[in-house]
This record gives sequence, C-alpha cells and structure tokens, in this order.
Amino acid sequence: MSLRFAPLTSTLLALALSIAPPTLFAGDGDVDPTFAPASNWLPGWERLDFSGLNEKGIAVARNVDGTFIVCLSVPGGSAGARIGLVKFDSSGQRITTFGVNGQVLKDAALSRIADMAMDAQGRIVVVGSTPGPAGLDDFGIVRFNADGSDDTTFAGDGGTSAGFEYTVGPLNFYSQDRPTSVTTDPTGNIVVAGSTFAQTGGGVKWGVIRLNADGSYNNRVSGLYAADQDAVGNKILSLRGGYYLVVGSTLVSATDADFGARIISPALHVASDYSDSGAFAFDVAAGDGSLIDFASDAAPAGPDRVVLAGVASEKIAVNRILIQRDGNGHPASLALDTSFVGGGLPNYPYNYVGPLNVTDTDIGYGTARTRVAIRSDGSIVLTGRFHNTSDNSSSAIVTRLSADGSEDSDFAFLAATRFYKTPTSAGGNSTDSGFSDLVIDGGRAVLVGTSLDSTGDTDGIITRLQSDLIFADRFE
Repeated sequence: MSLRFAPLTSTLLALALSIAPPTLFAGDGDVDPTFAPASNWLPGWERLDFSGLNEKGIAVARNVDGTFIVCLSVPGGSAGARIGLVKFDSSGQRITTFGVNGQVLKDAALSRIADMAMDAQGRIVVVGSTPGPAGLDDFGIVRFNADGSDDTTFAGDGGTSAGFEYTVGPLNFYSQDRPTSVTTDPTGNIVVAGSTFAQTGGGVKWGVIRLNADGSYNNRVSGLYAADQDAVGNKILSLRGGYYLVVGSTLVSATDADFGARIISPALHVASDYSDSGAFAFDVAAGDGSLIDFASDAAPAGPDRVVLAGVASEKIAVNRILIQRDGNGHPASLALDTSFVGGGLPNYPYNYVGPLNVTDTDIGYGTARTRVAIRSDGSIVLTGRFHNTSDNSSSAIVTRLSADGSEDSDFAFLAATRFYKTPTSAGGNSTDSGFSDLVIDGGRAVLVGTSLDSTGDTDGIITRLQSDLIFADRFE
C-alpha cells in the first residue's frame, strides 16, 4: 500500500493553517501563552534539544504533583538511541534539580526508544528495542528514580532486557521483539507490550512481558486477536482486578487489517477459544483499494469502556469498545459500543473516520502515530501529523470529538481539527512538526512531539493548549 496524502484545495484549510497564535489571551484549543513562560520561543512552546542531535519527542507523563516528564530519543550511544528526559513544573518551567540542569541523557544500549510511564513512586520507566541474541532485538526496560538518577534497585544497574526466545532440546528459537507500550501496576510491576516476529516461519504475534518491581522476570504471553491471523501489539492498558487489555492490529490479509483487542488475565493467560478477544473493522477503501486499519493507542473512557484510536487507510480512525464481564465480575469478552455514534466520513456506523490523510504510518510494523486521551467531560482528544502537499510542509494536528464520537464543532470549523506550526529558533514557523503523545492536565492537553528547526535538525517540542473545561475541572 502506498502512502498518499489528500490534496489541500480547501480555502478553509488554508485559513486554518495560517491562524497565528494568540498574543495575550488564549481561547479553547489555542496554545496557552502562560505555559513555558521562560521559553526562548513563542509563549506556550518549548524546544527540547541536546546540542543539535536530531532529537525526537516520544512520550509525556504527568506526575501526581502536577509536574511533567518528557521522554525523547537522542541519536548516539552504543546501540544508536539514547534516552533523553526533561522535567517541567505545572507552568511549563524546567525543574533544574532534575538530572543535570533539568535534563537526563542516558545511553542504555537501546536502538530505538518506544514509550515511557511513571509508577506510583514517581519512578520513570522507559522501554525500547535493545540488541538480543542472534542479532535480533529484545524488549529493553530502563528505570530511573524520580530525580532522574539511575535506579540501581532495578535489575542491579537500572536496566534489563527480555524477549520471547525459547529452547526445545538442543534447538534455540529466536524472534525479533519490538516493544511499543509500557504500564505499571500499584505494586511496581512493569508490563511491556509489543510484537514478536518469529524467525522460523511462525508469523507475528502480539507479546506482553511482565517484570517484578526489582526488575526480575515475572511472566510473559503472546498471541493473536483472531485465529490464523498475524497480530501486532501497540498498547497495553491495566484493567480492574489485575487484568490487562492489549490493543493493536489483526492482519486479515496482505491488504486488509483491522483493529484488534484482547483481554489478558492477571496470570497472563488468554482464552483458547478467543472469547476474550475482538476484531473491529473500519474497511475504508483508500485510493489503491486497501483496507488497512491500524490501532495505535487506547484510553479508558469509563470503568468498562475503552476508546481505540489509530488510522483507517491513513485517515484518523476511532471507535469505542465495551468490556463485558462474566458472572464473577471479571472481564470476559469485548464488543463494539453501538452508543458511539461516530462521524466524519459517512456510512461507517459506530466509528469515527476523519477526512484528512495523516502521516507517520509504519506499514511494515502495523503501527501509526495517532494518540488519544479523554477529558473529564468524556470528549476525545487525538494527535498526529498532517502533510500539506501544496507547500510540502507538515503541521502538528489535534482533533477533538465529543464523548459520543461526533466531531466537536466548537473546537475547529474544519473536521474538528486544528493545525499547529512550531516556532523555530530563527523566528517564523517550522516546515515540519508533529505531535506524538499527550496527557490531559485540568482539561488542557499537554502535547509533545518533534519539529524541524531552522538550523536543519529536529528537536523535541512541548506545548499546552487552553481548555474550555479549565474552570469546571479546577472546581470539581
């Protein structure tokens, strides 16, 4: 399937892209000018760089005290990618007591940085790919203390690796293991999800590995969303009662993939009859006739509802699923939530499919970069990157849906999507920006991503948007 971008002929879109940031007061969805007040760029923005090294913004997490940790991928190190961490207070100012002058740069023998989470003690967990046996990759897991120092109580030196290799008699079977998501539980256990690509003709499966709080191996499981269909894992969520939900894509054929999700028991078991799994198709035919639906993220929307987000043939796609419980109250099966009315393109009930093609879709690994978060009123915030073919530039984008999945016309007049151009060090706007993760802070979206600077290299970026919920949330 070739990646294509919709032509931009709309005057409305051109106007949306040209809207300048506010100078004094910010309205709903505008960049918050009170964020990062000490920034050298425009109010509300901060560039994150480690001496001009083509940094990429990966993830952001919010601590219970209102501070933020941003994780970046910084080129270099023994395997190709170093961990960059920066800490901000609630107003967007760097906390200089974190690491060295407010940032951490760590070579943890990772070739790729994938995700970050924080545990109940404020410790920072970063996952990525690390070289494993037979020249293939394993899951790499690194933990830092809350102050940014190495956590030597974790696996002895702060980092470890785990994979899906196994031995039968004298034979060793190896796999290419690619982590994409990490979460922690209240006891400090770490759960990492991703995909495992067998090198012996066994196809692709989602894979989940759990480590104890001290970094020792606990358990693992891999599987499919539907029988005889390869599967990739892109997100892991913790459910009530110690259960988990793994979300990704089920590969129906070479030209057809659907959203997939599956319940995992606290013992890391799955049902042999697939009663605990579900496949959810959008089947939006692209110009080349493909039906590729990749689920890249998920967020809880209530005790037994989860919003799935990704792309349908390169357009932002969202639906909501129900977690149905058995007679003992345990998560048992999944179903499409038919109260989610959706919107966007017509003829796709219970799904939202946006009209704009987006970038950052990795067909080879079945992933996309769409990220999702839920505000306190149930509205859905989605991020990504959009390519403008008229001038070959890319903008960071945010789409907001109402709780029922319909477009939030109060947020933007075009497809409920707003476009953001990152300021550069020379003034003016970057020609290539995109958001890669977000968290909600009092109704406001705090977003991180990557932007091309005027100096010719990329930096991480962070910003915060104003919200029409700010007063309601603060006085709840």
